[in-house]
Amino acid sequence: MTQRLEDGVAAHATHEGGYFPNKLVRILLFSLEEVLGSNSLRAVLTLARLPELADQTLPPNFEPALPFSAIAQLTAAIDEMHGVRSGQQLSLRTGHALFRHGIKDFGGLLSVADVAFRILPLSFRVRLSMEVLGEILNRYSDQRVRLTETPECYLWIMERCAICWGLQTTYPVCSLVTGLLTETLYWASGGRSFQVEEVTCIGLGDPACMFRIGRMPVVPA
Repeated sequence: MTQRLEDGVAAHATHEGGYFPNKLVRILLFSLEEVLGSNSLRAVLTLARLPELADQTLPPNFEPALPFSAIAQLTAAIDEMHGVRSGQQLSLRTGHALFRHGIKDFGGLLSVADVAFRILPLSFRVRLSMEVLGEILNRYSDQRVRLTETPECYLWIMERCAICWGLQTTYPVCSLVTGLLTETLYWASGGRSFQVEEVTCIGLGDPACMFRIGRMPVVPA
């Protein structure tokens, strides 16, 4: 079954790919509620054919909760309800909130917050924070992330991405990941902003979702 979404997005229901565990879905729902408000979140969940999540409190464990197809339906529903421009901005803000609501408390990133880490060179902190974030997503969400770099930038490459799983889009759709990366770098760098841009997207037919991250802050602190 295919659900048609506006501006050329089509979501294909499939349980292939992987799952988000209860804990990550719980953090995602908290983040969406902060950004959208409870009434709008309930409407988005209904549109995404996930109305039961509005009245559930998921346990903070790592048992499988939602397949990638459901995560993609949820994020695509935001664009359908609010329009692409506003929807992608809301997803961007949700990515920021996702980090604050719990991703930063995962074990690997807790060590990044150590006082000794804060005196290390900025380039080391930036790369390490992205490496640890990638390890968290690879371990707990069945996504496939790797980090590489060029002399000009870092490249965050998602070869399996839940945000656009099964979607056919006419625009890069993974703004939630852009927001998550931006907030991670802001936190790890001590309050500096970095340019993060999705340059390829599986939803567009590309082999991977790739994000280009500037090596230096946009506005140095």
